[in-house]
Amino acid sequence: MASRNLLDSPLYNVLNYIYWFLMGNIFFFIMNIPLIFVSLARVSSVDLGIVIIIFVSFIPLGPAITALFSVMGKLVRTKDLFIMKDYFGAYKKNFKQSLLVWVIDLALIAVFLVDIKYFSKTPYSFIVPFFMVLIVLVLASSLYAFPIISRFYMRTKDVFVLSLYFTIKKIHITIFNVAIIIISFFIIYKVSSVFILFFVSVICFLIMFYNKGILKEIELKTVGETSADSEAENPDVWHVPDDETVENKTEAEPEKNENNDENKDEQ
Repeated sequence: MASRNLLDSPLYNVLNYIYWFLMGNIFFFIMNIPLIFVSLARVSSVDLGIVIIIFVSFIPLGPAITALFSVMGKLVRTKDLFIMKDYFGAYKKNFKQSLLVWVIDLALIAVFLVDIKYFSKTPYSFIVPFFMVLIVLVLASSLYAFPIISRFYMRTKDVFVLSLYFTIKKIHITIFNVAIIIISFFIIYKVSSVFILFFVSVICFLIMFYNKGILKEIELKTVGETSADSEAENPDVWHVPDDETVENKTEAEPEKNENNDENKDEQ
């Protein structure tokens, strides 16, 4: 009885969350070691070679952040994690699609940056803010794309369409997502650098918590109901009725403190 009371105590739950946020952050940083090295490096001038190195160092960020969204999404739903197994399982399962989406986003951002540099030196510099807005739009839509990838099996084209759709339609959530990132960096640089140990995990957790209604909307509107036979085989997978391009990646999730774990369905 005493052991059960300890496991249900608020302090135990708080310590669990601190542990999960810390370990999720550490795993995220481990998978982004090239970006960390580049961020800490000092260069006297920026040439094409440096730009290419910076671009390449950002590539691992997509799969790493998608895996973190996945485990933070599970934490929102179940309030329990097997952090190492969940993170690296999600990383492996979502790697290809999240990498593709992020490389496309990086390429778009690179093109817009080149446009900004070019037009800023011409009489048409007044269109520079337009390209800045496009960069913000790409980054903001990625905050929908990665959670969608972490939760659903979906064609890459549909991921882009849905993420852009919700970026515009749910502008208040988009503003919240961007504000959370800005506030987090403000806290790190102006209040306490200790927050750097947790900030990526906390950001992903808050975004997944605030976006759970959107993910539910995708589940209800985009994902169709299964047939009776399919439901008997796996009651927690949904299929699009016509082309079967979307499935929910979550299976029946355990209640808190149970000794089992959530797994994703095989694609």
